[in-house]
Amino acid sequence: MINFIEKVREILLNPRRAWERVKGEDGKAIKNLILYAALLSVVPAVSIFIGYGFLGLHWGMAYFRLPPLNAFFCSLVAYLLNLAGLALAAFMLNFTMRYFQVEGSWEAAAKLAVYSATAYLLSGIFNLVPALRFLSILGLYGIYTIYIGIPVMLKVPQEKTLSFILTVAIILIVLAFIINTLISQFIFGFLLAEYLTI
Repeated sequence: MINFIEKVREILLNPRRAWERVKGEDGKAIKNLILYAALLSVVPAVSIFIGYGFLGLHWGMAYFRLPPLNAFFCSLVAYLLNLAGLALAAFMLNFTMRYFQVEGSWEAAAKLAVYSATAYLLSGIFNLVPALRFLSILGLYGIYTIYIGIPVMLKVPQEKTLSFILTVAIILIVLAFIINTLISQFIFGFLLAEYLTI
């Protein structure tokens, strides 16, 4: 657990050194990567459960909160969608590498996808106070971390560097937007349903 917290801190505060360490990880890298993704995806899921199931949301002149079972279902869906999003991001990054003829393994693509999502997943903590959910935009810091990580993890031809990084950034932003939209559909779908507790 200490290694996990240390890795999160380093990716956020010193991404260049973090990527150098990630690049040099041994054969247990994939196991550690899966564990890292699974643990970090808990943050937005638990925040949704507590924020929408217990604290609730002021909406206009009314106060809404989800029944605990619905809040649990929404947090479970958020957890699974975030994990699926990380897998899809790794796949898309690997595909983009092949398209741009960038040297790098699928393992490097997976590391870039998961570790660069650290800020995005941690920004899910703002769901603890639903009124502050807009602050999850701070998750865009992940674009900076992947910008730092790409030259370390991959061999990008000089003439393709800018277009490759821009393409990857756009893919990740669109993917994060889709995942957040799907999660919001579940949360606000339940909030607007007739099963509200007021």
